[in-house]
Amino acid sequence: MEYREFLDALQDEIRKRLGDDYTVTIREVTKNNSKKYDCIYIMPDNENISPAIYVDTYYKEYQMGRDLESVVTKIIDFYFSSKADGSNRLYNLSDIDNYDKVKERIVARMVNRDMNEEMLLTCPHKEILDFAITFHYLVPNSEKSHENEASVRINDEIFNLWNVDFEEFANRAFENTIRLEPPTFTPMAKVLDRIASKLKFVRNEVEKEIRYKCDAFVLSNNSGFYGSTAMLYNGLLREIASAFDDNLLLLPSSVHEMLVVRFEDKSVLPQYLKMVEQVNDTQLEVTDLLSYNIYVYDKNEDKIKIYPADFL
Repeated sequence: MEYREFLDALQDEIRKRLGDDYTVTIREVTKNNSKKYDCIYIMPDNENISPAIYVDTYYKEYQMGRDLESVVTKIIDFYFSSKADGSNRLYNLSDIDNYDKVKERIVARMVNRDMNEEMLLTCPHKEILDFAITFHYLVPNSEKSHENEASVRINDEIFNLWNVDFEEFANRAFENTIRLEPPTFTPMAKVLDRIASKLKFVRNEVEKEIRYKCDAFVLSNNSGFYGSTAMLYNGLLREIASAFDDNLLLLPSSVHEMLVVRFEDKSVLPQYLKMVEQVNDTQLEVTDLLSYNIYVYDKNEDKIKIYPADFL
């Protein structure tokens, strides 16, 4: 079956298996950088929560030879196991219409502005540099803050229900983000050391690289999810630059982290720009890509500048 035929057959078969007491729908979900996925939602008539079950993995299994009945069984098993263990994949959005109940769990996340033009048309956001800041509700009692499992992007429909001032809303979200997802600043050598300790076949080569002087640091947050947003935490870059007594070069590794090095010489900028381009094009999933630019924090001006745009 072609993909669309597979979706229809999947939906029909799940409905037959579960009966009339369940509603089964398939909706397209737009993730970061306009990447689209189809999700199955299974909802009992007396509940308002549902797992977001992504179809693409199951279709790949079907293409590799797994029969439709087996795929359906696997999806239904996943659904009921998620309900039984209180999985973070379950959304309980009964309070989301009430701003006072959710306002302390709304956080900010930084994405590429140009790559998310379509999504930004439908949600409140703030533009900073070449980024857009979107806002997300962290589902209570979740142990981690992964967007696919434990957060919901605030769209215009939800925001308009709240009838709140946007600037007050955005400022609170940034305060929440610093509180709920505090920054981490880790020497790259320690990161590489952790990687090397888990490797079996190339450990010696990695450890050899670690022995070289490593002045790079990884800026993220305690969850490691959308940690690049930490570069906008109030006063953080100023504090780091003061400790280094130097300007900073910020290299977007992904939406989850930013590499930070001392900025001493403009001549290195093209080299670093090329490195970021290569990582984006060869190492990252589309949804993880943050930017093809690199950034300089000027400690004297307390300002972030974009390379190459601000250096022409």
